[in-house]
Amino acid sequence: MNYGLLDTPDFYWEHPEYEPVYALVASYFEISQRTEVLSKKLETIRELLEMLADEQKHQHSSILEWIIIWLIVVEISFNVCEKLH
Repeated sequence: MNYGLLDTPDFYWEHPEYEPVYALVASYFEISQRTEVLSKKLETIRELLEMLADEQKHQHSSILEWIIIWLIVVEISFNVCEKLH
C-alpha cells in the first residue's frame, strides 16, 4: 500500500533550501522503515478481519441450514400425523 506519507511535502517547492534538512530528519527518524512496518501490520489486521468475517458468514449459513433441516422435520412429522389420522 502506498499512502503518500513518504512524498516530499509541497512546502519544499517554495523553500527548496530546507529540503535537505527534511531528508536528513526523515532518514534520522527512519520514516520509510516505520511506514513499511506499519503497512505490514495493517495488512495483517486486514487479513485477520477477513478471516473473522468469513467465520461469521459460515456460522450464519450454518444456523440457516439447521433451521431448514428442522422445518423439513416438522413438515414430515405433520404429514405423518395427518396420514395416521
